Amino acid sequence: MYAGNFLERNSRLFSQKTALSCAGETLTYKGLLDRVSGLSRSLATLGLKKEDRVAFLGHNSLAFVEFHIGVSMGGMIAVPLNFRLAAKELEFILNDCSCRALIYATPFVPTVEEFRKEVSTLKRFISLSGSREKDVGYEDLLSSVGRGPMLHPEENDPASILYTSGTTGFPKGAVLSHHNMLAAIRGNVTEQQIVPENKFLSVGPLFHVAPLQILLSFLYRGCSCVILRQFDPKAVLETIQNERITNIFLVPAMLKALLDFPDIARYDLTSLSTVTYGGAPTPKELLRRALKTFGPVLIQVYGSTETGLTTLLNKNDHMVREGAGEHKYIHTCGKEIVGFMVRTVDENGADTAPGEAGEILVKGGSVMQGYWGKPEETKKAFIDGWFRTGDVGTFDEMRFFTILDRKKDVIISGGENIYPAEIESFISTLPQVSEAAVIGVPDERWGETVKAVIVLKEGETLSAEALIDACKRNLASYKKPTSVDFVGELPKNSTGKILKRVLRDRYGKTMARNC
Repeated sequence: MYAGNFLERNSRLFSQKTALSCAGETLTYKGLLDRVSGLSRSLATLGLKKEDRVAFLGHNSLAFVEFHIGVSMGGMIAVPLNFRLAAKELEFILNDCSCRALIYATPFVPTVEEFRKEVSTLKRFISLSGSREKDVGYEDLLSSVGRGPMLHPEENDPASILYTSGTTGFPKGAVLSHHNMLAAIRGNVTEQQIVPENKFLSVGPLFHVAPLQILLSFLYRGCSCVILRQFDPKAVLETIQNERITNIFLVPAMLKALLDFPDIARYDLTSLSTVTYGGAPTPKELLRRALKTFGPVLIQVYGSTETGLTTLLNKNDHMVREGAGEHKYIHTCGKEIVGFMVRTVDENGADTAPGEAGEILVKGGSVMQGYWGKPEETKKAFIDGWFRTGDVGTFDEMRFFTILDRKKDVIISGGENIYPAEIESFISTLPQVSEAAVIGVPDERWGETVKAVIVLKEGETLSAEALIDACKRNLASYKKPTSVDFVGELPKNSTGKILKRVLRDRYGKTMARNC
């Protein structure tokens, strides 16, 4: 079975049901199958062969979904590109995977022209807006397709290469097979209890693993899906209300933008049965606000480009309370999803006990085959078949996992391990604070010490001394920041993750250490 096989089934079961809609365009399940099959055959007529890499540069669209399913159905490998990257960054990725063909949208013509001659393997350029000089038009390509046989790949053949966000350096291409994609989809369908009656709103950039795999999960189950080209709080709220959306996936920055939207109370959001979130740490205060606004509909997912979704905190567990009415589990990322095993290990690779911090290792059907063209990097990423996430966490007796921080972000001060996420979580509760990032900076006495970089809410004031004093009263003294900078914004990648490496470069890299 291959990753596009479900579409053939759904075109029989839900032939005339709307599969996708975006910007006024719609496709039924039969129409979607016809177009992805046509794309697979069309690419073959251009001379592309099995496992050739085909990239896509453009915003969310029906064409993106056609690209990802059609390329992989044809035995080639789909490479979604982050459209927010600069030309040189895209050039690096295209050269790294020796890309053979590129489908691109009109807004990115200047970017394409910058790297066109710098990627020697790129032989075919396909324009979504029609033919341009030597570049073939996307619709022209589909309309000229023959009716020759279409290759059906095997489960272990590569389906896509998804590049890591590069928060700690150059991006690496995670190779996901058809088996990996199907395992991720099936686990998501089971854990989120997706049924054909659901209506999903896709707002995250589809070049990232979570938005992509979650959208495919709803298509797998025969749901109708609405795609927004880009995230906009007002457009999201209007679409939920007008389309009676039942399910949505948001990264924390998107969740915050919705909750901060001044007119949110005017919209009818009662159709929402599930709000899934993940992709970055989510402050508890933000989750409390979300529960108050949306009700008991939250699901948290944790995973990575290399693994897909790994753990899940379900709706009921969000609502469990303990002393003083505090939500008991919202600081956790839940338990292993179906088909996954998770463990934590110490520096020697030995399993840690409940409550003891260790690196999180995972094993499951959706874990990548490896990094494209990087056998040594792949070897380092696994221990006896377990993928090393690079995250430090703990678990309790009920196997609820808590992410403490990225292993590379841990601050070692005077021999004590300090987890920035814990400090950031507290600082985010201060009423004047909009966002916070905590890093380690060099210190002659302690090796490293804590620095906080803060974005204040509009119109608010807060002194460094007051912030440090608040931390001292609520955290162990060695965890308090020794310096604070107030800035207008924090550097982030396209999913809203704060780029700690940029802050470390800005304020002075930490002392060298093995981790």
